[in-house]
Amino acid sequence: MPAQSHGLALQNALLFGGLRGIFGVAKHRPKGTMQYHDLHPVIRATIEGRRARPNRPTTCPALCYVIQADDNGPVKVGYAQNVAARLATLQMGNPAPLRVRYTFTDGIQAEAVLHDLLSPYALSGEWFTPAALPTVAEWSRANPLHRRDS
Repeated sequence: MPAQSHGLALQNALLFGGLRGIFGVAKHRPKGTMQYHDLHPVIRATIEGRRARPNRPTTCPALCYVIQADDNGPVKVGYAQNVAARLATLQMGNPAPLRVRYTFTDGIQAEAVLHDLLSPYALSGEWFTPAALPTVAEWSRANPLHRRDS
């Protein structure tokens, strides 16, 4: 691409070439099918740029978290490598203030065990009724090697 930006090239392709300007339609394929090499070079470069990004390091082990909405709201059990970032993400979509109640090491295994233990309290997905917290506290006391101070 000469001096124009990818956005401008994409806009020009839309304005002057329609979808055919973006997606070079192959004549030998049935209408509506497309292959990767049929894409406009700008779109291919964007996709390849994303593929070239290195993956985030996964050296940090996952932690299991127990997050509660308000002081007596529903409880979420999940796992994440960065619990603070996960809390911030959940908070964006939740009007009630969220608080981390417990964190445990061996995140994936601890989460699976807690989901089994808390199944009678299930609301939806990974969310449970507040009555599940005493069960979490009891499991935490019984498994001190998994507990991590929150």
